[in-house]
Order: sequence, then structure tokens, then C-alpha cells
Amino acid sequence: MPADSIEPRLDISREGDRILVRFVNCTSLNEYSSDRIGQLLADLGAKQPEKHVVLDMSNIQYLTSTVLGHLLVLHKRLAAGGGRLTLDNPRPAVREVLHVTMLDQVFDIQPADQTAA
Repeated sequence: MPADSIEPRLDISREGDRILVRFVNCTSLNEYSSDRIGQLLADLGAKQPEKHVVLDMSNIQYLTSTVLGHLLVLHKRLAAGGGRLTLDNPRPAVREVLHVTMLDQVFDIQPADQTAA
């Protein structure tokens, strides 16, 4: 299997002034994918600092402190440019990490869609 077929990437779509982002080819934002995810999020923040970025977290089962750092950097970059970051649909395990680290008080977190399985 080619390496690029399993490399994490972002699926980005626009809805007005909102940038909707889904993680593709990963369900775990761990140390193996953190460098790539950090690069993708940094690029996103650099290109769209004034936008409202919504990260769909519904398929993410796990994330590490390194990835939390990348999310904080994105949050700060967007806030400095007049934009904002929303974490949408986090699973219970991800929500618990955000709560334990008190980042649920920093990030705008929207609950899981009740119609999703």
C-alpha cells in the first residue's frame, strides 16, 4: 500500500465565512501523525486567519498532548487574526481529555450531532 494513501490529511470545505475541516485517514491523532497534523493545521491557520474554522472531531478516538498543543497554536493564530476555532462533535474520550486538561474552558466545543451514529 503506498505511504501517501494512509497519510493523514484534511478535507476542507467552505460554508460562507466558515471553514469546515474533517480529518481523513486517521482516527487517532497520536505521536506518529502529530507532525503532519501540526503542519496541516499551521498551514490552515496561516491561510485563513480571519475565518471561523470548525474542526469535525467525530471520527477522532484519541489525541495526544502534542496534538493539543497544535490545536492551541491554531486557536491562538485564528484569534489573533480575528477568526475563531470550534471543535465539533468530539467523542466522549476526546471530550474527557479536553476536560481533564481544562482546554474545554479555552476551546469552543460543540456537542456531538444527536442524529449521528
